[in-house]
Amino acid sequence: EDDLPFVYEMHNDGFRALPTMGVLYPFGAMSDVLEVPGLEFNPMLLLHGEQRIEIRRPLPTSGRITSSSRIANIYDKGKAALVELECVSRDEQGNELCVNTSTLFIRGIGGFGGPKAPAKPSNTPPQRAPDAVDRCATTQNHALFYRLCGDVNPLHADP
Repeated sequence: EDDLPFVYEMHNDGFRALPTMGVLYPFGAMSDVLEVPGLEFNPMLLLHGEQRIEIRRPLPTSGRITSSSRIANIYDKGKAALVELECVSRDEQGNELCVNTSTLFIRGIGGFGGPKAPAKPSNTPPQRAPDAVDRCATTQNHALFYRLCGDVNPLHADP
């Protein structure tokens, strides 16, 4: 009942965009990394690492959204580089809707002497049995679903 406004446009409370829709806005910027001067790498060695979204206001169900991205940091991981992207998305009035921060782990271009990534707090699991276990087999071509969602990394189609 509470979720109907997210899936049914004629709901009494009105139609609403899923807040998680905002994670799609920076995907264009991720492919733009291929065009950054001096950052040359094989896209087959790029892995999408972390993803964080800060939602500043409800996302509109229609209208134009403009996103601007920047490389916030590049960290030297030894044999790889960790590129941190920040993407700010705004509505037609210029109101900030959300800020995405994502990391790209790019194998084979580390060792350039840059700064190391700051240490993050460790996530130590509790010393007990899990609350639940769910096992699910995927098909060998499961990665192709990423392409249907707009992720054109060749890794998903040509492993």
